[in-house]
Amino acid sequence: MKKILKIKIFFIFFEILFIFVLFLLLPTIAITSRAGTQNLESDNLSPVLSNNTYTQTFTSSQNNLESVSFLLKNPANLNRQNFTLELLDNNKNTIQKLDFNGFGIGDPSWIIFKFPPIQKSKNETYKMKLFTNESTDNHISIYTNSKDNSYVFQTTHSTGNIYESFKTNLDLQSQKYFLQNELISKIYLLLIFSLNIAFLFS
Repeated sequence: MKKILKIKIFFIFFEILFIFVLFLLLPTIAITSRAGTQNLESDNLSPVLSNNTYTQTFTSSQNNLESVSFLLKNPANLNRQNFTLELLDNNKNTIQKLDFNGFGIGDPSWIIFKFPPIQKSKNETYKMKLFTNESTDNHISIYTNSKDNSYVFQTTHSTGNIYESFKTNLDLQSQKYFLQNELISKIYLLLIFSLNIAFLFS
């Protein structure tokens, strides 16, 4: 009888360990970057003109901001001019700068500007600024959203060290689980717990 009880306890322990490894430990180790603040809805294109500045303000949702991106279009890869993408802090100071050529822009493609993680970026406001000082023939366009007069953009943040990564993953898994339906989630957890107790003492 004691031997059977030990086997049941081991089975339940293995079940918990499997869930922990699958949903928490593996993502903590494997995922080094996660999506941050973004706007992916687009209904229009605007030409990127010489001596004009295209800016997008956003608030970072997490610490360790590590990249910002604009979605651009260069039909048939015709444009070969130089462009600049800058990241400015809330005091309008340029903290990161990327110079790139139209040759690297697809039809369409994300211009991904990656930089060393900004550790204390959560809830901080930043501004992305795109411009060119060269005369342009309007081949380059930027995707826009006319509903809120914004540009299509996305950001990513580093998951940080193991502790920060584990904490972030735990928060995300919890949000994802209870976001479905809090009442159903609680009933499901209670059912799983009850089944394991019943199995243990059966």
